[in-house]
Amino acid sequence: MNLGQCMCILAATVLGGLASWKTVRPLAAAAALVVSHAGRDQALIQVLQGARRSVYLRTEGLSLIPAGNEIAQAVQRKVAVTVELPMDAALSPGGSQLPQLLMALGAVVVFRSDPAGNYRGTYLEIDGDRFLYSASPLGLNPPGAMVSYVSGPICR
Repeated sequence: MNLGQCMCILAATVLGGLASWKTVRPLAAAAALVVSHAGRDQALIQVLQGARRSVYLRTEGLSLIPAGNEIAQAVQRKVAVTVELPMDAALSPGGSQLPQLLMALGAVVVFRSDPAGNYRGTYLEIDGDRFLYSASPLGLNPPGAMVSYVSGPICR
């Protein structure tokens, strides 16, 4: 083996090692997914306060005053707010007050009668990159109730 061949082999080994190191370099850690058995309402308010561009909410009922207040504040901050509710929510006198208030402020509130639509629980998406899901609607719960939720980043 001559000196030229040795240099080529050495160069290929070094460059190949760098290329393979670059491809197996660890990826950045994904943001944590939060799963909790309680504290949904506080987490919901924190997520809504962080909204800058958009809020999408699909729920079977919206009568939780603190959540409605934070959504109204998001509308006032010029955040695009869309709320989807089942038709039953429009027919309930107590359950339609917050949606009517949000519509008056400029939020898009849609009442759907699609029987295939899944309105159970609550799904909230903030700025297209964070979510919060709870199996419970956004209504009043008894004090000390364990209302569970899951929240985290949306990985696309």
